[in-house]
Amino acid sequence: METKTLAILAIDDIRDNLTALRAVVAEQLPGTRLLTALDGPTGLAMARAEDPDVILLDIVMPGMDGFAVCRQLKADERLRAIPVIFLTAMRTDRESRVDALEAGAEGFLAKPFDEVELTAQIRAMAKIKTANRLQRRENEQLAELVVERTRELERELAEHKQAEQEREKLEEQLRISQKMEAIGSLAGGVAHDFNNMLNVIIGYGEIVLRKLQADDPLREDVKEIIKAGERSAMLTRQLLAFSRKQVWQPEVFDLNVLVENLEKMLRRLIREDIDLRLTLAAEYARVRADPGQLEQVVVNLAINARDAMQYGGILTIETADVELDGRCLSEPVGAAPGRYVLIAVTDTGCGMSKAIISRIFEPFFTTKEKGSGTGLGLSTVYGIVKQSGGHIVVFSEPGCGTTFKIYLPATSALPEIKNIRQVEEVCPDHGKSILVVEDEESLRALFARLLSGWGYEVTIAANGGEALLLVEENGLQPDLIISDIVMPGMNGPVLVDRLRRQRADLRVLFMSGYIDDAILDQSVLTPETLFIGKPFNIKDLAAKIKEAMQRG
Repeated sequence: METKTLAILAIDDIRDNLTALRAVVAEQLPGTRLLTALDGPTGLAMARAEDPDVILLDIVMPGMDGFAVCRQLKADERLRAIPVIFLTAMRTDRESRVDALEAGAEGFLAKPFDEVELTAQIRAMAKIKTANRLQRRENEQLAELVVERTRELERELAEHKQAEQEREKLEEQLRISQKMEAIGSLAGGVAHDFNNMLNVIIGYGEIVLRKLQADDPLREDVKEIIKAGERSAMLTRQLLAFSRKQVWQPEVFDLNVLVENLEKMLRRLIREDIDLRLTLAAEYARVRADPGQLEQVVVNLAINARDAMQYGGILTIETADVELDGRCLSEPVGAAPGRYVLIAVTDTGCGMSKAIISRIFEPFFTTKEKGSGTGLGLSTVYGIVKQSGGHIVVFSEPGCGTTFKIYLPATSALPEIKNIRQVEEVCPDHGKSILVVEDEESLRALFARLLSGWGYEVTIAANGGEALLLVEENGLQPDLIISDIVMPGMNGPVLVDRLRRQRADLRVLFMSGYIDDAILDQSVLTPETLFIGKPFNIKDLAAKIKEAMQRG
């Protein structure tokens, strides 16, 4: 259902073309406002005044042609989010299509155009505009919140320095830990909401992409939208990792094997003038953690080491089985006595001062040039290590290189054997019913559209209470429940636990881009749990649903 009246601005110097277009819009898009302009300058003025959802633009016009109008639109910060579709009868050649894309247009149709195709492009472009603005607004809010909180923390740090004469090891680590928790709470909450918006952007982008022909020039533009969403998703994953709210799926594995498997990739990441050396523990080095996250830790530290050795050097990655007893000053503060697996990453680079070391784990803090990184690499490392129950310490001096030491609790358990379930080719199970429980309205709409399009009978619930009402009182018997894990009030695991009291064989697919402490305490994500992380793409969602349906 439309939430507001759709507004279209048509710019064409021929009145008959505008009249014909008005008739098409009235028939195909009832209720739509059609604004018209007979030349480029007038059209630009109307775009600034009316903020239309889509602009339909002729190319050949006296004075200012369509390409010039489009370039001015895309150069304007207020107007660049409005999608532009060129409609032309005279400039339909390949060169003109390329010129249109270079000018910034999102679509291109030759006259006479197919009315249904024009209508589909207009609807798709309107949704893209909404998604673009949502993403930009979320980015701006995230940046503002981080800057504001960072300033507050800097003021707190200055006051703390004035009150104390000397910066003891235990007190220093406690202060950093408290600061990380504060920033982590902010970053985790913002990233959770942002993940939902990204899922909408990626999801609708993929829907549009699948509807476009293989030779449609619009495909590349839509692909860029999807890529931007995926890059933004990487940013939220880093923020969630730092705040220890990232979805964590631990298993027992040998850290030696993980490092050996990464060796080939690491050699590609570092330059030829850097000598990579592995010194691995003679015995097993088994830990219980998320192997994907630990790979991210090693890669991030290797990249930092590479950047610290501008003129070449030696990068050493070491693993060892160590016993901590709390008596050695070099041991991490707060580590309980016991057996640990150590992974140390050492470089012979430029090193760091004490002032820099005290801030290296803060999100967005970086010593690199502007534009050379997000400043989230080491904060991500910090969050993953802490979420894994480990500790990290840094040893460095200017000009003397750097060593990062990570201590992870060792385990004597054997590596778990994964039961890889073979999933048949993804295709809809016609007639099967699915109950979706999701508190984000825009995601509910996306699920309804996707699942119904695949042939499922879809029922949507906005929260756990509504889902219980549908099943327990209205008699709904879904073949599968897709539920968000973190929701206000009754969360997903509590909902499923209650429903399984009556239906022990209930199929469930959990989803989330964020995990809170209560969920971690309940150990929801076991190896048998079917789970998909947000934001997800359409292909992965379809495969997960198929796997869930195949379970008895």
